[in-house]
Amino acid sequence: MKLIERIWYHNHLLRWGLWPFSWAFRCIAALRKLVFKLGLCKPYISTVPVIIVGNIHVGGVGKTPLILKLIQHFQNNNLNAGVVSRGYGAKASVYPYEVALNSSALEAGDEPLMIKQLTEIPVVIAPKRAEAVNYLTDHYKLDVILSDDGLQHYALDRTVEIVVMDAERLGNGMCLPAGPMRESWSRLDQVDFVIVNNMGDHQSDPRLQRLETPVFSASLQARYWSNLQTGEQVATGYFKGQEVNVIAGIGHPERFFKTCRDLGVIICDSQEFADHHDYCQADFAKFSSERPILMTEKDAVKCKAWVGKNAWALHVELELQSEQNFFAQLVSKVVN
Repeated sequence: MKLIERIWYHNHLLRWGLWPFSWAFRCIAALRKLVFKLGLCKPYISTVPVIIVGNIHVGGVGKTPLILKLIQHFQNNNLNAGVVSRGYGAKASVYPYEVALNSSALEAGDEPLMIKQLTEIPVVIAPKRAEAVNYLTDHYKLDVILSDDGLQHYALDRTVEIVVMDAERLGNGMCLPAGPMRESWSRLDQVDFVIVNNMGDHQSDPRLQRLETPVFSASLQARYWSNLQTGEQVATGYFKGQEVNVIAGIGHPERFFKTCRDLGVIICDSQEFADHHDYCQADFAKFSSERPILMTEKDAVKCKAWVGKNAWALHVELELQSEQNFFAQLVSKVVN
């Protein structure tokens, strides 16, 4: 286990050595927010309601599946949605950059490209999200704009804030670098909704119990495997009992490895990459071409050029408890 994992999630004593830096980080984060709250800096105010889907913990917590869930709901109710993102790791030639179906992950970033390919709605990236929002409102008639991440991007005003959390990775409660938090826990009482994945045995966690914000339990459910080259879709149990290779370049790779094991596959070779890893041919050199190679959809948008016809991506969807109640509350805040 990596040292940082032991410090953040297993109460390693080194966390106290990092505590002064953590306190400084927390103060800076609070100060940035205060600057906008006092009006010393003016945020960009969109003409269209903006929903921030963010987190206060680093690493993968399930934001993108929630965004896809929101898009599906808005589409089902004849509401036009667009998405903005920083486009982490993207190297577009110009910003704002509108993601196209044939964009490369290098241009658009992996998550924005995945959202575009799965939904075909307008997706725009820019380091300054306000510029992306302004582009969308200039070019499209939208009812709502979703921001992929950006909870701490106070230069963009927002109508609704949704925080996504993973109950299995709440950490030690400290801010970076002593813990995994971007802001203090009290920030959760200022947002509109908290979505908690993997609640399960963690429902009694006192930190969750004390929240004043509406909390909704969620889980990620595997739906099907999709072939990277042909687009063929097969059931999640298709590889049960088979020997496979598995890769993951996401915020919490072990979650995907566990999902594969839960689906009954026999993992012969696996490789964990850093989040947003930029794949190349050499990354696949160790894997036997005779075995299927399994990955996440986020990895798939970057791997198509490097793999053969035996590569598959797992499509997952977010399931919300009290879903009808959640959307009723959300729409009441967004639609006048």
